Amino acid sequence: MDEKSISKIIDSFKSYFRTAGKDSAVIGLSGGIDSAVAAKIAIEALSVSKVKPFFLPYKLSSDQSRIDAEEFADKFKLNLETIYLTDIADRYYELDTNKDMSKLRVGNFLSRLRMNILFDNAAASDSLVVGTSNKTEIILGYGTLYGDSASSVNPIGDLYKFQVYELARYFEIPTSIIDKKPTADLWENQTDEDELGFSYIDIDKLLYSILDQELSREMILEKFDKRLVDGIVKRVLNNSFKRNVPFICSMPDTNSVVVNGDIVEIDNKNINNKNKKSRNIDEIFRSIQ
Repeated sequence: MDEKSISKIIDSFKSYFRTAGKDSAVIGLSGGIDSAVAAKIAIEALSVSKVKPFFLPYKLSSDQSRIDAEEFADKFKLNLETIYLTDIADRYYELDTNKDMSKLRVGNFLSRLRMNILFDNAAASDSLVVGTSNKTEIILGYGTLYGDSASSVNPIGDLYKFQVYELARYFEIPTSIIDKKPTADLWENQTDEDELGFSYIDIDKLLYSILDQELSREMILEKFDKRLVDGIVKRVLNNSFKRNVPFICSMPDTNSVVVNGDIVEIDNKNINNKNKKSRNIDEIFRSIQ
């Protein structure tokens, strides 16, 4: 990425804080590349003293995640605070009547618990929560609804995973973070690419061909393996509900209601237009099926 593009991201981030009337940020620092890059953008936009990072491990979290989060915080002079989730999470699991805490349920619960803690700390310090989901994850729906996908402002949400790596190298993020396999670290030996079934670089090339180059299915199948194409298209469409929340039920463009005894005409065009925009990605991927 060129410096002009990077400056635009930082300026956009800074501008949003001015608009919101806030000058400080809270972020979950996982030891991974996404949160590292998002945190560095926040530092560039707000200053080190205005960025509060939290490391939020569970008992199954790897020790390497802690080491990497601490190395990043030390390098960029951040005051990292650690809050352990084990006691809180395990107490809930003990109370669960279903007795069916699958890996997926555990992972989703921990992700939402982390975001609860971040938003609570943001409320205590009159700050905004910084998101750490990249464009690739958002399009795939590879994240937890109201968990890692929740935030007040997301500086990397329009960056593919490969662009996050470019920014990491530009910002001189520790190589231990850049070189390791991406993981949400929600259970032992979990990696993103194992779960997705494909490498990020292959996924990014495909997404770029579909969304940016707008290639037809025929042209895409000339460039990519059919299993990759069908698998990614299916995942994008199956997880569309994660991108389109909350869905607002459409009304006619105008609607009459009674307010204090008077009939008032309400213009619903803005609501209907929002729903139309949220369906654009789905329509593009349906054309590739």
